[in-house]
Amino acid sequence: MILICCFTACKAWSQETYLPFGSDEHRLLDRLETRSGTLSNSLFLNTQPVSRSAAVDYLTTVKSNFYYAGLTNVDAYNLNRAVSISGEWVKPHGLGATPSKHPVFNTFYTRQPDFINVNKNDFYLVINPILSVQGIFEKDKPRNFLVNSTQGAEIRGRVKDYAGFYFSITNNYEEPPSYVSDWINRNHAIPGAGKYNLSGNGYQYLKIRGYVDVPLIKNNVSLSLGYDQHFIGDGYR
Repeated sequence: MILICCFTACKAWSQETYLPFGSDEHRLLDRLETRSGTLSNSLFLNTQPVSRSAAVDYLTTVKSNFYYAGLTNVDAYNLNRAVSISGEWVKPHGLGATPSKHPVFNTFYTRQPDFINVNKNDFYLVINPILSVQGIFEKDKPRNFLVNSTQGAEIRGRVKDYAGFYFSITNNYEEPPSYVSDWINRNHAIPGAGKYNLSGNGYQYLKIRGYVDVPLIKNNVSLSLGYDQHFIGDGYR
C-alpha cells in the first residue's frame, strides 16, 4: 500500500476512476490484448491500476470485431460483464450498466452490477457491498481447514467534469497456510496490509483505499491523489 500522487498525461476523460488492482477485468484485458497480437496505444496494461474509460473503449472495440477475433462464448460473457461493471464510461451517456429484470423495491440493484446506481444531472454514484468467504484445506497439519473472510463496502463516482473518486473499506480475517503464518510471525507483517491483530486462529486487519482524480488540463493531464496499490511493469512480481 502506498500513497499515490501522480500526473497522467494522455488523451483521456476529464476525470478518471480505475479498475481495482488485480481484478478479473484486468486479467480479461490482458488475455484479449495478448490474443490480438498487438499492444494497444491507449490501454497501458503495464501501469496498474488501469483506467476504466480506457478499458471500456478497448473492450467496445474488441466487441465490435468479436466474430473476427476467434473468441469464445466465455470471452463474450466476460467482455459484456466487464463493460457493464464500468458502464458509466460507455459513450455517449454512460448507460452501459445492464438493467436488472427484478430490482429490489425499484431502488436496489436497478442495474445488475450495482447495489445502488445513480446516474443523473452529470452526477454518477455507485455503492456496492464487499463480501467474501474462502475455505482452504492444508494437508497434514493439526488444523487443516482454514477460513478467510472479507466484509466491507465501496463507493465510486464522478461529478460532471470536476472529479472522479473511489473509496473502499474492508474488515479482513485470514487464517493463512502454515508457511505464510511462519513468514508473518517472523517478519511481524502481512503482505498488502498495515497494522493487524491476532484473532482466534488467524489475523484481523482493516484495509482502507481511496483516491480523488481531478483534471488539470482537460482531456490531457489529470492529477490523482490517494492511498492504494500501484504497479509498473509487465508480468508478475
